[in-house]
Amino acid sequence: MHNAPPVVYPVGRFVWGWAWLALWGGMGALGLSIWQSMGAVSSLRVIWAWTVWGICWVLALWLWAREQTPDGQLVWTGEQWFWQDAQGAESALVVQLLLDAGNAMVVRILPVVGANPHAIRIAWLYRQRMPRNWHGFRCAVYSRQHAQDKPANFVQDV
Repeated sequence: MHNAPPVVYPVGRFVWGWAWLALWGGMGALGLSIWQSMGAVSSLRVIWAWTVWGICWVLALWLWAREQTPDGQLVWTGEQWFWQDAQGAESALVVQLLLDAGNAMVVRILPVVGANPHAIRIAWLYRQRMPRNWHGFRCAVYSRQHAQDKPANFVQDV
């Protein structure tokens, strides 16, 4: 079996991510406000509800900031995946497909052994970013990486 040809895919931040996060948080706050004003609820329940909302909001902000993928490129050499950051530094990684919708893909980017375990990221990739090379990129995602190149803590989903 032949591997997919080398390909480079630019990965950037999801521009509307903060807006979506603010929209969902605002909808939760609006729902709580309406519930509070329409119902005959005790002050203790209102305090607990707003406390839970606040904890969820802070947790969502923390997770969102932690999960941001920095600008860079996914590079497939024909045998191995690399992450190339904006300064041009490369680091080996494993790319796992989570969702393939034809014109969009969701992949998990796993660092190799010795890297920061919190460096695992999720990337949403779209055909519009590179329409002419999309097929080659999809082939690369489906290609098997050589066994010796996979990190020791990598477990293949069955």
